[in-house]
Amino acid sequence: MMLYGWAELATLTPVDPPLTTLLLIALLVSFTHFVGSFAAYGSSLLAMPFFMALTRDLHFSVGVLLILGSVQAAVILRKNHRFIDWKRLVKVSGAMILGAPIGILLMDRLPRREILILLGIVLVSLGSLGLVRQREIHRRWPPMANLLVLMGAGALHGAFASGGSLLILYARSELPNKQALRATLAMVWIVIDLLLLLRLVLSGHFELRVLPAAAFGSVAVVAAGLVVETLVGKFSQRAFMLLISFLLILSGTVTLVRMLWID
Repeated sequence: MMLYGWAELATLTPVDPPLTTLLLIALLVSFTHFVGSFAAYGSSLLAMPFFMALTRDLHFSVGVLLILGSVQAAVILRKNHRFIDWKRLVKVSGAMILGAPIGILLMDRLPRREILILLGIVLVSLGSLGLVRQREIHRRWPPMANLLVLMGAGALHGAFASGGSLLILYARSELPNKQALRATLAMVWIVIDLLLLLRLVLSGHFELRVLPAAAFGSVAVVAAGLVVETLVGKFSQRAFMLLISFLLILSGTVTLVRMLWID
């Protein structure tokens, strides 16, 4: 795949990627980021298999989704920034940043398929358990377990861009209030996504053709996010936690289908 430098902009085709691809990306993220905006979780995980089927380009897909993740987070924070739990934000971001280099270093050595299949099974199991045993599943974990989960989330995100699955398990236990959960996770994604974007640029894998795709997708993400903001306030706390469990089941199922039948 050709990498474009700033001096080579004039050599780009009039629309690169093609307009049909840009429109399909906008349509795709209007659904995935609508679903994910409710809990500030799951959008990229749901979108990635479809992006890969559409583009067959990992660096392009990751670049677009990192930008769209930051846009989605900004929409959530527009009204909810006052609910950010700054103490947990520092803890989560710090632990994930510590874990991310581990995943990056080991990404070519880890058994990717087996790890993601196991992750999918865990997500479906915990999401299902959350639907039937809500009180017990939301009990707080020991501090060391939290640290390991967060570092694991950072490692998974660095290696496979799938760290949100472990992060939401932590948040469900430590941030049971829906406003604090959404606002804090949104701020976490801004920090993590911008750092990963910087890494993509410094590694030479950021392509300028990501920008028109991100621009088209951002319009859909903003529209979906604004609709969600009008709806999420109507969810009771119990309904919101049930939604979290449903999203865990959905993301686990998507992960399993992707690993078992697509990849």
